[in-house]
Amino acid sequence: MKKFSLQILIIVGLALILDSFIFLCVREKLPMLYYPEPHRFGQLLGALERNSADIVFLGDSVLTTSADNEDPAGIQDYLQKDFPELKVYTLNHSGFRPPEYLELCRFMASYKHKPKIVIIPINLCTFSYSLLGDQPEMQELRAYLRNDYTYFVFYRPLLLFKSDIFSRIQEQDMNNAAFYFYNTKLGTYKDYLDIVKMTDKKERIIKGLSFQFHYQLDNQYPFVKDLMECAKVLKAHDIKPVFLILPSPYGYVQEYLSQDYMQLVDRNISFLDSLFQNQGDPFLDLSHSLPKESFLWEYYPNAHLKHEGRAMVALKLGQYIKNLNVK
Repeated sequence: MKKFSLQILIIVGLALILDSFIFLCVREKLPMLYYPEPHRFGQLLGALERNSADIVFLGDSVLTTSADNEDPAGIQDYLQKDFPELKVYTLNHSGFRPPEYLELCRFMASYKHKPKIVIIPINLCTFSYSLLGDQPEMQELRAYLRNDYTYFVFYRPLLLFKSDIFSRIQEQDMNNAAFYFYNTKLGTYKDYLDIVKMTDKKERIIKGLSFQFHYQLDNQYPFVKDLMECAKVLKAHDIKPVFLILPSPYGYVQEYLSQDYMQLVDRNISFLDSLFQNQGDPFLDLSHSLPKESFLWEYYPNAHLKHEGRAMVALKLGQYIKNLNVK
């Protein structure tokens, strides 16, 4: 009996080691497989338990990024200062991550203490990063790696090997993939991912903006489907979703890119506006609300805001939320 138990322990141990090995092999190749870090659920749970989270504000670095010589307050800080009656709890991190937002929305919807409102900001500059996730095999792998709604990633080696997923990951290597604007090949993704190494400022700006805004949104776009599912999950549990389309550096697009890019950006914004309007979801579109001088950037223009821009977003957002009259 003891020998049998020891054999079981050895088998389990080897399985865990194999699991860990596969994780190390694939994690760097899968930039679009986002899962909330476990401690985020503990933080959120504590805020809900303390009844200090009538409003949960999800988001990325746009909420908090500031220059060294300016007011470091983030959008959520200005929001709480301008509207002290609102109990705002913020969960932000680096990167626009709708799949992670969806997991957090499912968690909030399943918990006994629920917020009244969840704010989901949309960063127009980072939809491009889901292009690798557009591939069917990436979506298939994402399904393999998700263990229902337990909020932890469990890697199942046999399924991965059975699906022959590793060879397909190599085929979809993002660095070597062709970079297109509509049907025109502009180079490879590597040409656009190494922007910070470019010494020519104009080239850096053009390639940085091109990479951020060359995508075309529709109902099948992976991040769009995640956002729609966020709204569905929240509304099913009497939580009001509020979508916030963050200001985008549209002035730089006008200055450095072609008319085709401007039309594409406008088309994507119109698509999002129509999507939320048709679903009946509250949304605040601030995409064109700030001049290019309001944006904070080092290598190329992005959605990070100077302090006056963050303060403006918070003021408009607070007024919008108050007008919703959510009880």
